Amino acid sequence: MSKIRVAVIGAGARGMSFGESLRRDDMELVAVVDLNPVRIETFKKRFKFENVIATSDYHDILDKIDAAIVTTPDYAHTDIVVDLLNSGKSVFCEKPMATTTKDCQKMIYAQKQTGGILCIGFVLRFTWYFRQVKQILDSGIIGKVQTISQKEILHYKHAGSYYRRWHRKKDNSGDLIMTKSCHDLDLMNWFAESRPTAVSAFASRKYFTPDKKGADFCSQCSKKDKCLFVYTSGNPLYSDDENKNPTQYGLDMCVFNEDSDINDSYNAIIRYENGIQASYELVPLSNKKGRTVYIVGDKGDLYGDMHDNTISVSIYSDGSTIEYKAKDNDMGNHGGGDPIILDSFIKAIKGEQVQAASGEDGMYSTALAEAMRVSSEKRKIVNIAELFDPNM
Repeated sequence: MSKIRVAVIGAGARGMSFGESLRRDDMELVAVVDLNPVRIETFKKRFKFENVIATSDYHDILDKIDAAIVTTPDYAHTDIVVDLLNSGKSVFCEKPMATTTKDCQKMIYAQKQTGGILCIGFVLRFTWYFRQVKQILDSGIIGKVQTISQKEILHYKHAGSYYRRWHRKKDNSGDLIMTKSCHDLDLMNWFAESRPTAVSAFASRKYFTPDKKGADFCSQCSKKDKCLFVYTSGNPLYSDDENKNPTQYGLDMCVFNEDSDINDSYNAIIRYENGIQASYELVPLSNKKGRTVYIVGDKGDLYGDMHDNTISVSIYSDGSTIEYKAKDNDMGNHGGGDPIILDSFIKAIKGEQVQAASGEDGMYSTALAEAMRVSSEKRKIVNIAELFDPNM
């Protein structure tokens, strides 16, 4: 088979993070697409892809590619992915798949009509840590899963960054629970091996509020020397000009701005078709960072801490404990998952492997996050079926 011709659509931070992984013997990067020409040139120069096509319109290169990696902002995924699938292209779509369940349905409809490949960027499935958790569950050592509890803890600076980027608007990102936690919600669905049916959730915005604002931008703020969230330049995923002039590009916007409307904490409980009950908590303010998972089975339980790369399994019958720990070479960007998920996508195109994160997986993660948002806004239990278009 000749080399698979690929385009990256969206040369922002997530598109940039795939840069080094795009050098493969079986793949050729032929185009980079972005509305911002500075980002395209930065991508080309940083990863030495000087000869690729640069364009602001993906329609210009549809006849020159076999596949595309879509890493645009979340709200822009649907139309691009549908167009690509209808043009016969294989598509890797960054998570979340879309910001509404109905938009996910549109993408899956296009995929089914064309028979194309649609892979969703749930990179955490490909990390050593979560692959190990899944292997332990599949082994049956803790028996039949009864309950799942997961928590994501964000370092305060990481959390704050969402309030100065495009993610700060629900219309763009679907809320923090969608844009940040869709990874975790997909994992919960994967571990449960079932579809969620009902959700109850509470959300709030208690910390990142406008009453704390000192100025529109950090460069203009008299409080910046004492602020926990003062912007620091030098992000390797940004262009030289963006790093030199962050205010010009809006990069150092105050995290306490009036323009954001996303929540900053979530607590939810979930019911699955197979009877499993689960809980999820998003913690936005900590000096720590990481993800924890606690899964109770009828023969034993599992506790894991991704930050420490440790997993502990306890067996009820004899009181024994089994410890697992990742090796250094198991780690890397996104816990080592980025090059592996790209490899899975390319192998799926070549027919060598079944894709590990499908459009259906993406849709049920989006549905779970959307249900949490709706539940928190309407103060009611949300049945997942309410979010689907029954005519699709």
